[in-house]
Amino acid sequence: MGVGGAASAPPTPTSATKQRIVSLAPSITEILFALGVGGSVVGVSDYCAGPPAALRLPRVGGYFVNPNAERIVSLHPTLLLTAGAGERLRRLAGAEGIPFHALTMDSLTQVDAAIVEVGRWVGRGAAARRLAARLDRGLAAVRRRYAATPTLPTLLSLSRPPGRLAGLMTCNRASFLSELLEIAGGRNCFADAPYRYLTPGLERIVAAAPAVILELAPDTRTWAGKAHGRPVTDLLRRRLIADWAPLPTIPAVAHHRIHVLTHPDLLVPSIHLPEVAEAMARALHPQAAAGGAAPSEAGR
Repeated sequence: MGVGGAASAPPTPTSATKQRIVSLAPSITEILFALGVGGSVVGVSDYCAGPPAALRLPRVGGYFVNPNAERIVSLHPTLLLTAGAGERLRRLAGAEGIPFHALTMDSLTQVDAAIVEVGRWVGRGAAARRLAARLDRGLAAVRRRYAATPTLPTLLSLSRPPGRLAGLMTCNRASFLSELLEIAGGRNCFADAPYRYLTPGLERIVAAAPAVILELAPDTRTWAGKAHGRPVTDLLRRRLIADWAPLPTIPAVAHHRIHVLTHPDLLVPSIHLPEVAEAMARALHPQAAAGGAAPSEAGR
């Protein structure tokens, strides 16, 4: 199921047992509220982008580098959830006797499994299965809409600061982002790279010759604390695109196929994945998205 171990098993929810859940991952926060147990969530990550009700809750730091142990403990959680390794949180949960789980959500299959697992922990098993099925139907609908379009070689640039192409991060086929790109009618230029997330360098990017570049620049204005979120302004968009001008031999640059996507949940493996796939597809295939003929660029 792609689920990490726990400090101790979470209690089975009953009408007499009110859970107090602290969620240290935006993906899990979204799932909890979608399952109808947002009222049991008492603290969330600094990096949460929604839903709106979650943004009014106490923020308890980040899930990798700066979880606020004192604030977490002060909320008296009965369940502590995060995504990824979460070793600092695991140690905190063990020391404080807090039931803890760290979920692995790197692939679409693991996202489905995480939804079902979270549902089991909060007594919403049937609702979780329905939510996972709805997610799968949404992704399948995007795939069907763009099935007849050319498959365009695409570079995914992950949350890059403007003014600096060196150090650009992308991903291979093992990332849910690459899976979404494939659903949207794209082909990841670095699908076969040996690492899930990598910084390939400009020479390899030029050699990969992407027909489209997708700058994934989520609007992070809802981030709190040390995260210091930012809105994605028109100026920021223009700067991200202008950074590529010195590399005119890249087809995406030569043909002005650089797109900046800004959905707040672009990098969050959760319930908004069909929306992210649709945003990718509209950038790759604007004519098909508008109901016209599919684009005719090479790269099938």
